[in-house]
Amino acid sequence: MKREAERALALDPHNVDALLAQLFLSPPFGRFVDDVAIIERIRQVPGVGDAQIYVGWYSRSIGQVRKSLEETERAYRLDVLNPMSANLVGLARMAAGRVAEAVPVFEDLMARVPDMSFPVANVMRAK
Repeated sequence: MKREAERALALDPHNVDALLAQLFLSPPFGRFVDDVAIIERIRQVPGVGDAQIYVGWYSRSIGQVRKSLEETERAYRLDVLNPMSANLVGLARMAAGRVAEAVPVFEDLMARVPDMSFPVANVMRAK
C-alpha cells in the first residue's frame, strides 16, 4: 500500500486518497512529526472534502486538540448531515472540554441514525 500511495503521489502530488493512505499507514508509535507534515499537505489541497474530517480526527489523536476542533468544526459546517462528521465533531468538542456542546450533536445523531452505535457510547461518556 505504501508503494501504491507513493506512485499515486508521483502522478498527482495533491492526491488526497494517497496522502490519507500514508497517514493511516503510520505506526501507532514513533515519529509523529512525519504525520504532521502529511496533515499540512492535506490542508493545502484545495477542496479536500471528506478528508477534512480525517485530518481533524488524526490531529486529535496526536494531541493537537485545538487544531482538531477547528478542522472538525469546519468539516461539520460543510456537511451537517454527514453522520460521521457529526460524530467526530462531538468527539472533538468533548476532547476540547466542551462537553455540553457535544451532547446535543450526539442526541440529534441518535435520532437521525438510530442504528449507528458510535453516538450512543459517546453520549453515555458525556453524561
